[in-house]
Amino acid sequence: MKTKKATVPLASLRERRIALGLSQAKLAAELGVAPMTVSRWELGAMGVARPGWLDVMLGLLELRHRRVANGGSVDGGGSVEGN
Repeated sequence: MKTKKATVPLASLRERRIALGLSQAKLAAELGVAPMTVSRWELGAMGVARPGWLDVMLGLLELRHRRVANGGSVDGGGSVEGN
């Protein structure tokens, strides 16, 4: 029996990506997926296999974005450092 993959609300995914100032390609690179995967998620053409993982990853990117916006920095390894 084939299991249907869960979907993430399309508007939410696209809105969160745009709020982060990321293109589909840049979000894909942050997540370690192909750019077409992000496009397909946003179009609803492909379900997200692990929606909980995607939500956590977007949350971490949003946290990093807020920290940088508040004067923190991101080191070369991608972790967030405060001033």
